[in-house]
Amino acid sequence: VGGKDGSLVIDLKHFQQLSINSTSGVATIGGGTRLGPLYSKLWNAGNYLIAAGICPAVGIGGIALGGGIGMASRKYGMTTQNIVGMTLIDANGSIRKVNASSNPDLFWALRGAGGGSFGVVTESQIQIYKAPPSMAFMQLTYPLSKYQSVIHAFDTWGITAPDDIYAGLVFGRDNITISVSYLGCSGAAQVAFAHF
Repeated sequence: VGGKDGSLVIDLKHFQQLSINSTSGVATIGGGTRLGPLYSKLWNAGNYLIAAGICPAVGIGGIALGGGIGMASRKYGMTTQNIVGMTLIDANGSIRKVNASSNPDLFWALRGAGGGSFGVVTESQIQIYKAPPSMAFMQLTYPLSKYQSVIHAFDTWGITAPDDIYAGLVFGRDNITISVSYLGCSGAAQVAFAHF
């Protein structure tokens, strides 16, 4: 694995711990935890969610170091914006606690500026949020011949759309689809998306 002589791959699959501090609203998440099991654990621990992606096989360690866009991003930001601390093992084998007040330059770099090259992040402390009691999902499909009007309407709507909505455009060979998720009930989602 790796494909380059002299490279090293470190498997964090056994770093799947999760602890939640409901007072501070922060979860400490092991660097090998994948999103699918993480979302289930957060839900079972008190109906919590984090701002992160939707692919269940993606690990928190990767998205925490460079992005994390998903259904709650419009309301809560990307994963990197919700990290309040990390534990890192540096090239010298030292364990470093990294946050806004301890190693602030490294904290900044780890959240998207360094390509994951400053050490091995074994855990992240990430802001958690109470999940809504329900979520709604919709897909609207239009013929590709209408792409200009769909894109214009989507751009215009996006400026004033509520933060509870997350939407994206997917272009197919013959059509364009708007995929929408809403942090709330389907009735409210339909009102918020009535523009279409």
